[in-house]
Amino acid sequence: MINIPGTRPPSNPASLQQLIQTLLLLTIVALGTTAAHADSDVELSGTADGSGSVEVILDGVNILVTTTAGDTPDILASSLASAINGDPTLQGLGTTATAIGNQVTSNGVFSDGWSTDAGVRLSLAPGRVLASQKISDTSGSFTGILNNRDLFGASVASLGYLDGDGVPDLVAGTPQDDDGGSGSDRGALWVLFLDTDGTVKTHQKISDTKGGFTGTLANNDNLGASVTSPGDLDGDDVPDLVAGASLDDDGGTASDRGALWVLFLNASGTVKTHQKISDTTGGFTGTLDDADYFGSSVTSPGDLDGDDVPDMVVGAPADDDGGSDRGALWVMVLNADGTVKAHQKISDTTG
Repeated sequence: MINIPGTRPPSNPASLQQLIQTLLLLTIVALGTTAAHADSDVELSGTADGSGSVEVILDGVNILVTTTAGDTPDILASSLASAINGDPTLQGLGTTATAIGNQVTSNGVFSDGWSTDAGVRLSLAPGRVLASQKISDTSGSFTGILNNRDLFGASVASLGYLDGDGVPDLVAGTPQDDDGGSGSDRGALWVLFLDTDGTVKTHQKISDTKGGFTGTLANNDNLGASVTSPGDLDGDDVPDLVAGASLDDDGGTASDRGALWVLFLNASGTVKTHQKISDTTGGFTGTLDDADYFGSSVTSPGDLDGDDVPDMVVGAPADDDGGSDRGALWVMVLNADGTVKAHQKISDTTG
């Protein structure tokens, strides 16, 4: 392992990627440069011969090397690839590097779009578990109360830095939680504020009776069947949540058509306000049928229509387009208030 005085990789890296990029920065410094910053774009001033500057860009799989004077970029790229391939720690993680300084197209642009004449392409090892921490009814410093059949962890998502402490936080779904009635399976969400070791610093439950949530849940709605954080929908600098209630009955009696709940959060993890999206509310004009289970899965693809509001993709796994229970996806273009501006169904027969 390259040893640079006063510089070391993190003692508890959050991910394999973080460890690799840290070691790569150390490797770059070892080439003879004198300044480094923990950004994805790293400008290093002072080449080995002291006659220019080097710009290094890390994008996770590639390193771009340019220089204004002194060593040529292809020489630096070759030296960097050799240093990476000779580092035992990186090799132990299965990381290899290939210099691509001479592989340019006729117009002088790399096939990956770099307009330069030197670089290193990395082959990162498949994800490996560097450490683990279980969070349960008896482990991980979690002090919330779980009951039999709650199904804590049926869904999980990252909330980003909800409380602003620089440690990513989590939300976990418990779709068979019984808040609001014994044996009700109305469902719930647990917002988990984490410490750097993955244990729970504090928590906030969101359910039919807790967390500032004033929406109406019925028995067997299964809030928390799915969950994601699209980011900050309402522009208050606090990440928000979208959770599925896949057995919601809007549109029929015991219909299980399903629903989504858009939850605008406070930094404490409580609900500031909410918007339901279902067969009958939230501006959604698509057609849901009984037992579609809309909301069984949900994710955010980002901002699809360029209005600076994240959008959603929602699964309805028992949709019958083309045949029984073939399933469907609903692409939901959202307004900032969580209502649906437009939608597109993707199924066996449409989209």
